Amino acid sequence: IEGLKEAYDFISFYETYLNKIEERVSEIPDEKKVRVYLEQNKDFAAASNGSALNDMCSIAGGNNIGLGLAGSSPTVDPEWVIKENPEVIVKTANHGNKYMGYEKDNATDAKELRASIINRTGWQNINAVKDDRVFMLSDSNAGKPSFFIGVAYLAKFFYPEQFKDLDPEGIHQEYLTRFQRLDYDLKERGVFAYPKPA
Repeated sequence: IEGLKEAYDFISFYETYLNKIEERVSEIPDEKKVRVYLEQNKDFAAASNGSALNDMCSIAGGNNIGLGLAGSSPTVDPEWVIKENPEVIVKTANHGNKYMGYEKDNATDAKELRASIINRTGWQNINAVKDDRVFMLSDSNAGKPSFFIGVAYLAKFFYPEQFKDLDPEGIHQEYLTRFQRLDYDLKERGVFAYPKPA
């Protein structure tokens, strides 16, 4: 019974945040939704139908420019991204590599990864780069029980004004402390989004 109660508590916890995000996103007309290029761990591997990242983007109200491309992680041409001119770029980094995740104590490597994307040939002409809306997201919060944390980060990346009161790091901390029973302080350790949304 104790375990069952905890399961229901957890469901209620994550549904509260997802419902809040979905409710606000539903008020944004389709033509006003931000156009997003989602790149998975491998360079130029876009997220399309069937990928966890695309599903998260959809819940967070992003208009994925890669939707409809063949496969769940099709390789795209850099020129195609320039031509599509997304308003936001989100690159995921595998939590097992050197860039992001629970093992990291600083964002130096995530910063370097972001710089490598911004400095791709011709990408300075993309609106997302011009407007400083290029973000790194750890895939440790994608497609797993903590996917709702990734959704919260995406919502904050996409619509900072509408989600001023949303605190993805606070949600993540509560998840770790309350449900994972971990003694882990996100203010001191771990890199899950770069740059961190305000």
